[in-house]
Amino acid sequence: DIRPLKLADLLDTVAGRKRLLLDVKGSDDREAGAFAALLARRISQHNAGEWAAVCGQFWPVLHRLREIAPQLEVRYSIEKPRQWQQFRRLLEAGDGARNVCMEHRFLVPERARFLEDNGIDVYCWTVDDQVEAERLVAQGVDGIISNDLSLLSSLGKRRSSRRRGVARAGDPKRRGRQ
Repeated sequence: DIRPLKLADLLDTVAGRKRLLLDVKGSDDREAGAFAALLARRISQHNAGEWAAVCGQFWPVLHRLREIAPQLEVRYSIEKPRQWQQFRRLLEAGDGARNVCMEHRFLVPERARFLEDNGIDVYCWTVDDQVEAERLVAQGVDGIISNDLSLLSSLGKRRSSRRRGVARAGDPKRRGRQ
């Protein structure tokens, strides 16, 4: 028996104890604005702006969210060359887009360098292999999305043991941001 969890219930359950990444879906441009407004309202009603972020491949919702809730962390999901080119155009236009989620096999060294050089915060999905996760961390990704909680825990432990005096993925000083 599967009972879908409503967004309000999910936000109540998490309640800031962990960070939450909401991966939005959609395909109808006509409904993107209304969906973004509802999502922004729910996140605000639950005071989740500090610990919830939104990502997705349906960018009209993401664009609208950034307009109506600029304080909200929005991440553009990328797994295809067309999406990569669209994101680069956003950067060239000075749009202010600073966060992406990228399918891990799509993050090749050239793209990793470009994102690093431009101060873009990168999460990779879906990484369930320890060696692949370590490769991505070495390339400078800021977050790993996985189905394997023990993998995430081991990466977190490695990261905390290296914190003292060492620049690491996600360190603002490493990217020149304060």
